[in-house]
Amino acid sequence: MHPSIDPVDSKIVRLLQRNGRLPNTEIAKKTGVSESTVRNRLNRLIKKGFVSITAIGNPHQLGFDVIGNFTITIDHKKTDQVIDALNRIPDLWYIVHTVGAADFFVEFSVKSLKDLDRLLSDIHRIEGILQVNTSLLRKTVRASYGWWPAGSGSERSQANPDE
Repeated sequence: MHPSIDPVDSKIVRLLQRNGRLPNTEIAKKTGVSESTVRNRLNRLIKKGFVSITAIGNPHQLGFDVIGNFTITIDHKKTDQVIDALNRIPDLWYIVHTVGAADFFVEFSVKSLKDLDRLLSDIHRIEGILQVNTSLLRKTVRASYGWWPAGSGSERSQANPDE
């Protein structure tokens, strides 16, 4: 656990993971600290990059029926160029540089197979890309955005943040 995160911070985060719209006054009641303490701690957690607060869109509900990922192998001499080009493609919402069988793991959402074909063409035109493997999502089994490190003093709060 990072030294500047304590059990109160962890409980604040866990409560927000369960309900991102929970008011600071309610968080204060559940954590036993003042509302200003909650506000200050949350602002610090956000400012230092420990957490971010955001709405998460549901691609299927928004009409994006083709969702999946690419594993991409590149010419390592062109890494920066590939990163810049991938970052300019709006259909790619998750891009990570990896170590292992592939160099990049990329997630995408598009509305149709025609859009997927266009996206693949755009990616294959990037200089430095050697291979692209595509996997399509069949069914979401679990989508959890509630990761928080073990040892934070709030392991029980993952199942029930009111504890």
